Amino acid sequence: MVYKYLVIEDNPREIELLDILMQEYPEFQKTIVTCDFKEGIKEILKQKPDLVFLDVELPDFTGFELLKELQNHLQELPEIIMATAHEKYAIDAVNKDILYYLLKPIDPDELIIAINRFYIKKAKTNKSITIKTNKGFSFLNFDDIFLIKSASNYTCFYTRTLQQIVVSKTMKEYELFLNEDFLRIHKSYTINTKYIRFLNVGKKRVQLSIPELKNLDAKDNFFDHFLDSLCEENNIELPIGDVYMEKVKNSVLYSKIN
Repeated sequence: MVYKYLVIEDNPREIELLDILMQEYPEFQKTIVTCDFKEGIKEILKQKPDLVFLDVELPDFTGFELLKELQNHLQELPEIIMATAHEKYAIDAVNKDILYYLLKPIDPDELIIAINRFYIKKAKTNKSITIKTNKGFSFLNFDDIFLIKSASNYTCFYTRTLQQIVVSKTMKEYELFLNEDFLRIHKSYTINTKYIRFLNVGKKRVQLSIPELKNLDAKDNFFDHFLDSLCEENNIELPIGDVYMEKVKNSVLYSKIN
């Protein structure tokens, strides 16, 4: 997925620095740079960017004035990352529901936090997640993921389309991107609760039922990933870790009662 972004900034050095830093995010495509109030409004309405990098202090206006004008034209604003050399604007930025506030010159680590916030909001809004692998980008709908498995410093995503997608990041790094359907049940497993067939609290086990696996030959290579977990009707049975049991009961049993 490609995300469009627009820059409203008057400092050439800051524009150049941002260009360099954004090379780390090839899925983001810059559409235009401007420091003019009317052109900024016009291009946001025309380009419909996903993200706007907005300077606070510009020659003839402030970023807050531009935001106020945008609200007269749009019901839903693009995500806004504000940047300024003056920390005094931070409180105003927070109160305006800005995605993130960057101090100039932009710190690469701070930009990582800002971009991750963007990813998190997009993931929960779109009910999907973008995963970068050594082969490129995979775009997964939450409903298609039934299991996420931790393997040391790697994470494996398993989907009902019979895919295993391996990423060289820890499972913890993805937890913020997931919605309320996902539940960590073990240090090695996070499951999509929509696929729970039954929960056995006494035996500390949970069983997942995935329709696409029902009529699949149990000798299919896809099942090689679940040799110790496969049970009747090609369901997948997983252990629940002791430290996760109370959370599992609260999330699964009590939510079903309500």
